[in-house]
Amino acid sequence: EELTGKRPVGTPAFMAPEQCRGDAVGPATDIYAVGCLLAQLIAGRPPFEGETVAVLLASHCFEPPPRLDALYPGAPAEAVEL
Repeated sequence: EELTGKRPVGTPAFMAPEQCRGDAVGPATDIYAVGCLLAQLIAGRPPFEGETVAVLLASHCFEPPPRLDALYPGAPAEAVEL
């Protein structure tokens, strides 16, 4: 079941673009969050960072996700190619 709302709800570092915009969310939103979490676990930092929540949310919406090896040069090749 999809949820809709006017205000984004979630942890900004792991929010999918549709979630940042307050649009309908679904299973793909959770997969995006898991990808952000895995990036943090491997690289030691989330894929996007910002000085403010607004900058962070805009990064999720308007920037392509960085490659894992850009976040952490020692990332395993198998993880980078996923």
